[in-house]
Amino acid sequence: MKAFTLFAGPVASDSTFPAWNAVLPSILDYNLISFGDTMATNVQVGMNGRALPIGSARTWTASSQIQIYPDGYAAPNSTASTYLASVGIGSVNSECSCSIENVGDTSSACGLTARYTNSGSPFWMGRISFASNLVILQTANVSGGPTYQAPLVTNAGDVHTMRLKLDGTTIGLYVDDTVAIEIDDPGLSTGTGVGLRWVNSQSRIHNWYGRAL
Repeated sequence: MKAFTLFAGPVASDSTFPAWNAVLPSILDYNLISFGDTMATNVQVGMNGRALPIGSARTWTASSQIQIYPDGYAAPNSTASTYLASVGIGSVNSECSCSIENVGDTSSACGLTARYTNSGSPFWMGRISFASNLVILQTANVSGGPTYQAPLVTNAGDVHTMRLKLDGTTIGLYVDDTVAIEIDDPGLSTGTGVGLRWVNSQSRIHNWYGRAL
């Protein structure tokens, strides 16, 4: 099966983000993309209720603080809390990807979610911890649940790609086109949403997309 990651990183903060369908045309199989959001079209103040411009009809359910900015990214307007955005896909097996721009948050994290039901239920999250230079894979809202880590060098202005794939009990987290963490974990088998999560962060998300497996 072909992997699909839109951007290789890190890249300079002043780089131009090309259209999703103009990136890596030699290896990107467009048939694998079910839905996505470049964050560059239909710009509006709030992300909640925004229709995904790529693929089958879906809308974001998002914290009110998350906004879509004219420069083509999504980010919260505050670092005071944890913020979530999700899309239902109707399957517990999924693959989603995005580009994450490090804006210099010193005590924060940002990344992807899967097997999401709601903010109070268990779900998987893959995230970059900018404070500790780590990639982290763990289940949220599970007391004593496993946490997996891998080192990552990241600096303000860097842009990293992230891809989170869940297929049965196999869970893979990829950063910058490289396997960061891959595990076999049967602990969470419900939840049919995927999306994004910010923890005290205003990191910028570009080009999110995904599919059900």
